Amino acid sequence: MCGFMNTSILQTTVKEDVMKVLLVDDDVDDLQAFAAAIEFLKLPVELIYARDSKQLFYYLETEADLKLVLLDINMPLKNGLECLKELKSIDRFKDIPIIIFTVSVRQKDIDTAYEYKAHYYVVKPYARENFYQTVKKVFKVDWTRTQPIPPKDDFVINMAYLKF
Repeated sequence: MCGFMNTSILQTTVKEDVMKVLLVDDDVDDLQAFAAAIEFLKLPVELIYARDSKQLFYYLETEADLKLVLLDINMPLKNGLECLKELKSIDRFKDIPIIIFTVSVRQKDIDTAYEYKAHYYVVKPYARENFYQTVKKVFKVDWTRTQPIPPKDDFVINMAYLKF
């Protein structure tokens, strides 16, 4: 399976209206937490994983109908910001919405992600409920339709420390 894990094997049926989402992150715990959130929230998402930029680009070249990419910043090979910049410079990938999904709250990372045209910058929460609420907020957007990049004031989603 070329190093990819795919939660569609956990689903009993794959429906036509399921949205294909690629999560690129080298942290297995984050991959599992995201998959658990998708399952708990019963979101119509086929979640596909890549652990580095090599797998990211392999997947993009070999699969169709990808609706959303979530990129961690801290990864082996190329980091998420480098991947974002490269993806947005390639015509066939430039319109795929990309969300930076990271623990970094550095303003420089946020500014760079915005400059490189990420759709959102999401800070990964640690608490399960916050993680689920963050994933829920991300998927309130209809990623099957073209989405504008939000104004800078609405670009960061940080629910890491909210109490639910």
